[in-house]
Amino acid sequence: MKLLEYIRVRQAYLTSPQHRLQAFANTILVTDIPKRFLSIPALTHLYSNFPGGIRTIWINRDLAKLSRKAQERRKVVSTLEAAKTKLMRLAMKSSGARSGHELTKAEKSDTSHPDVESKEPL
Repeated sequence: MKLLEYIRVRQAYLTSPQHRLQAFANTILVTDIPKRFLSIPALTHLYSNFPGGIRTIWINRDLAKLSRKAQERRKVVSTLEAAKTKLMRLAMKSSGARSGHELTKAEKSDTSHPDVESKEPL
């Protein structure tokens, strides 16, 4: 008795407009399709009598090539990031050395510094 009530409620929900219009209610995943059916026309013909018809077919091809390209991209990004980091460190080191050198020149020309004698007469 409870099973019949469950089936009735489930069927009412599955056929309700709020459920029928959602993408997941209209999408199926078919795996291990034989090569002779791996085209949109072949799949359209195969599923032509599917209830509700077929609106769109997506075929997931072999992604090994894409995976290799993604891995290659990650390596290139890593190399570029390492080069950028190295360049930034060199720039900071060079900037720090130059700033220190300029400070030394400034200190030498600064007459108010206690270690430097004034050239102007008192």
